[in-house]
Amino acid sequence: MQEQQARGLINGPAKSKKRTLLVAAFNSDAENPESAAYGTYDVLAGKKLVDTWTTLKPKASFKKSVTYGVNDDLRLAPYSVNPERLDLVLFGAGFTPKTISRFISPVESAQPLGPP
Repeated sequence: MQEQQARGLINGPAKSKKRTLLVAAFNSDAENPESAAYGTYDVLAGKKLVDTWTTLKPKASFKKSVTYGVNDDLRLAPYSVNPERLDLVLFGAGFTPKTISRFISPVESAQPLGPP
């Protein structure tokens, strides 16, 4: 289903002659081609859209690139066992990205965010 939605983006909005920038939580594991969730990333990045993170930070460590998971810096998903880079910034023709940063909102509560 996710791959079909990604194809819809590629064949719809990303097909436009106008500048295209997609920013979303795509829930596609961008760092792991072995993951079942990689297919969506494969459809989106490299066709008409380019992954800003890998373009500007090709040598960034995995720990510095994850946007979902549990570690000292990123406490967004208490129940995640496998950190992943799910949130993506993808650009098409007409954009020249200069910088990209990962930022984290402070955790306001020690209560779990997910189901027990």
